[in-house]
Amino acid sequence: MANISFFYKKYNKLTKKQQEIYEYIISNYEDVVFLSLKELSRRANASEVSILRLCENLGFKNFIGLKEALRGNEKNNLNFKDIEYMARHSSDSKQKMKSLFKMICFLERKNVEDMIKGVEVDKIFECANELLNANDITIFGHNASKALADYLSNKLIYLRLKASSIKLEDNDAVRTALARVDSNDFIILFSFPPYHIPTVEVIKFAKMKGAKIITITNSMNSPAITEDGYNFLCKTETPFFYNSLSMPMKFIELLTSFIAIQLGEQLDKIVKEELLVSQFINENKQVSEETVNYKDYMS
Repeated sequence: MANISFFYKKYNKLTKKQQEIYEYIISNYEDVVFLSLKELSRRANASEVSILRLCENLGFKNFIGLKEALRGNEKNNLNFKDIEYMARHSSDSKQKMKSLFKMICFLERKNVEDMIKGVEVDKIFECANELLNANDITIFGHNASKALADYLSNKLIYLRLKASSIKLEDNDAVRTALARVDSNDFIILFSFPPYHIPTVEVIKFAKMKGAKIITITNSMNSPAITEDGYNFLCKTETPFFYNSLSMPMKFIELLTSFIAIQLGEQLDKIVKEELLVSQFINENKQVSEETVNYKDYMS
């Protein structure tokens, strides 16, 4: 089945009117798959004959064939490589740029939906429960994934778990963190392309010490995948940057939400404690500011 990048390769061979129809279809193809030929003609401000000629030039016998191809893209075929191809071969047309942006938004949404649908509830629930009972949680990240490690660490600390984040490139910090690991601890690793080889050594040592391991990566072929640990997959493919952090960030939200659910009434206590601290700081800050203003006035 043809995909959208295949359509795009024929763009320059279309007439100006056909290009306008094409741009409307690509910008609104989630809706177009449900439209009749007559309704598309009205919305695209084009004759039915022009639409049928466009379909023929794109390699389809009729409008139904085009819709089936678009529906296939909606479910399966569209990927960031298609978008990357189109971006490289795009002109300065604002409409085409908008079309590309809409496709990126669609694909990001689809990836989130696929990830949520693919979550094994029992598995993530068990993982969250074990994290709650861990003595210490050490989170490792490399390059951009260090931001993910920091974010997860902050979330866990808020939930009153003992957690810390370590940059894999910091050999001294890694060595010190691993030296104190034991069988009651958890090691969490974020591992995305280009894979950082020392990640494998961290896993080996953690296994030797009997620590439990969580790997958050993009593929079952990742070197950070473990046979007896928790493995969670997050797509990070993006057309313009090496890795997108949006899916791993969303997974962190899901994992910590599971932990929060299991805390029950204890979560209410945490929220009250945090609120009390915030109120105390704000009140004292106000008093300090008033004192400073008074001194300035007297001087």
